[in-house]
Amino acid sequence: MLTCENCGKSFEEPANRMVEVTSLRVLCPSCSAARAAAKARQGSSSAGRPSSETRTKDAPSTSIPAKKVQPRLETAPPPRPKTASLAPAASASTNSSPRSGKPVSTTRLPEKKPKLDVDSLASHNLSKKGSREIWVSFGVAVVVFAIAGGVLWRVLGQKAQEKADREAIQAKVDGFRDKFRSLDITTEDGARQLIAFGEENKPIWEEREELGTEVVNRTAKAKDFLERAEAQKELIQRLDAIELVMAGAAALAPSELAEQLRRMDELKPKAGIVGAEFEARLDKDRADGERVHMERLVATAEAAAATIPLDRAALNTLAQVEDDVHRIFENVYRVWDKNKQDVPLSDKKKDYEDKYKSVIKLSDDAVERFFSAEVIENTPWRDLLADPSAWKTGELKGYEHNFVNGVLHLVGPDPSEGAQGIMSIGDKEVWRDFLVEMDITILKGDCEIFFRLSPVWQKNVESLELTTDEGGLEAERTYTYFFSAIGSTLIDEIKGEDSLGANRKSISWTQIRKGGFGIAVPKNTEIRLTKLRAKVLR
Repeated sequence: MLTCENCGKSFEEPANRMVEVTSLRVLCPSCSAARAAAKARQGSSSAGRPSSETRTKDAPSTSIPAKKVQPRLETAPPPRPKTASLAPAASASTNSSPRSGKPVSTTRLPEKKPKLDVDSLASHNLSKKGSREIWVSFGVAVVVFAIAGGVLWRVLGQKAQEKADREAIQAKVDGFRDKFRSLDITTEDGARQLIAFGEENKPIWEEREELGTEVVNRTAKAKDFLERAEAQKELIQRLDAIELVMAGAAALAPSELAEQLRRMDELKPKAGIVGAEFEARLDKDRADGERVHMERLVATAEAAAATIPLDRAALNTLAQVEDDVHRIFENVYRVWDKNKQDVPLSDKKKDYEDKYKSVIKLSDDAVERFFSAEVIENTPWRDLLADPSAWKTGELKGYEHNFVNGVLHLVGPDPSEGAQGIMSIGDKEVWRDFLVEMDITILKGDCEIFFRLSPVWQKNVESLELTTDEGGLEAERTYTYFFSAIGSTLIDEIKGEDSLGANRKSISWTQIRKGGFGIAVPKNTEIRLTKLRAKVLR
């Protein structure tokens, strides 16, 4: 559908009709026909009019400026003037014309076409309506562009701000990294500063994997350095305190000297933390302290052995000195046993061995003088079969150890076992000097009696073997045995009519000098103890 721009009516244009175009405006058939008729009339009237070229150029213009036609409501056009009234006027005008003397044509002029009120046309209203739509569209476009421009400006501003923020954050990260790397963690102040700086700026590096790994690793190293520094300070302070005490070593009791040596031994495994110089210093202090300690121990033993009258306090002092000297000598012996070509170490081992032997001799002389026949007689017997819980033993396949009605029945382990069944008593008290009396029946096999058996098995334990082999005891016969272990002397004797007297034996200085009483039964052995008692002297 098309809309006429003249009358505003809608119309359809035939598809196959050829139409002469007389205007650029869209006109309906009616308006198009009216326009064509008007053009035809205008063409006929223009043929009788004088050409503008024939007019006198200097003739005054008689035209009046056109006034703007005021818009008005559509009304009926005014009545046209009659043609008759126009003729005289035209004639008069012709006769009185001052122009050329040519006779004026008396031909009747065509009627003048009435002027159209443009403002009153529907097409003019459509033009106004279109203008309003254009202005509205223009305003909407302006608003849209303004909003779009504002959004664009905001987005650009936001992007710029984000870029500035990123650059600021990166600057912080770079600044943190540079300062963090510049801190020296080989000094206590630098290490502490690094730890504090990393903790304060944790939000900067925590979410950054590479930087975070660097911070964690370097912080750990700083903490390790500080811990090491603290450990070094502690070790140095402890050794300083020990040296301060050891400055008066000559006046110290052996027990106090032993305590200081023990503290030095605690420092030894950690001395490498401080350095080689500290290790050398500690070794020298340890060697000097040990030498003084050994001298003080021997002097203390000599003083105790010389006590008159000799008492148990003196014996206890001798026992303590003996243990301390033995421990020092044993430590030196172990080192020497691995470095026998070391001459200074060999000399030290020989010196300590002589001192230990001298202490043993002092102790032996003291106990022989103190444990007289009267003292031994007044020491009560202990029934060792009365309390089975006082005994210590192990469990082996086939091994039996039963207490029934005051009798101890022992059966050796199964032949598949590679060890002997051992029972001991006196381990908790740690016997030193004691007497034992027992009635023993060996039903088969043999057994071994231990004196001063240590809680942990050692080879250097004094023992006596009882066997039913040829030249030994008679199987299934009960024998009464008496044993005495005092100092470095062991006495064993079979009591009764078959007694051959006491056998006295000297115990080597290399043997253990304290421990319990023990019985060992190997495989294929069975014995029975009907009496077992002891006098514990020390």
